[in-house]
Amino acid sequence: MRRERFRLREYCVSSALSTGIDLSGFYCGDESLDHYFHNEAAAYESEMLSRNYVFITQDGKHEPVAAFSICNTSINMPILCSNTRNRLQRRIPNSKRKRTYPALLIGRIGVNVRYHGQGIGSQVIDYIKHMYLHESTRGLCRFLLVDAINSPDVIRFYQNNGFITLFGTEDDERQSFNMATALKTRMMYCDLKLWRERQTA
Repeated sequence: MRRERFRLREYCVSSALSTGIDLSGFYCGDESLDHYFHNEAAAYESEMLSRNYVFITQDGKHEPVAAFSICNTSINMPILCSNTRNRLQRRIPNSKRKRTYPALLIGRIGVNVRYHGQGIGSQVIDYIKHMYLHESTRGLCRFLLVDAINSPDVIRFYQNNGFITLFGTEDDERQSFNMATALKTRMMYCDLKLWRERQTA
């Protein structure tokens, strides 16, 4: 029997992570992610290095279903090769082009293992997109970035959620960051303006 899709917006409320929210029972199946949300998220917030959010069920149990962290960053155009610069700026008028563009980095996304396989990761990404296209926050960033683990499944997941690799090839990315070894992660981006236009088309 096919499992019913869990709908975050219907069954959960989102909240900024605080000392009043207990994440000790939150496990997403990735040790490094669990360690971050259990032990490091509050310290990052106190240093003003990230903001962390959690989705909690509204059924009275207040079970954490998913958590994510975000922080400010930018896309620095001078370090990009010409092909990447041209592709990124193709939709930006010449008069508005800059050396750096405001961006938001999705640092971490974790989904409670009890809710795996229900499309929750994609729902979290959609939530972040809408969050930064809201009237109160629109314009704070043009691009969403993620440093995705360099595996076919992870890259495909972000591609299915509107992201493309920032660099056309892995060689371009290695050269831009002066790296000689194989890439463990790939930088990917989503153009929020383009994504909004496609949603309303």
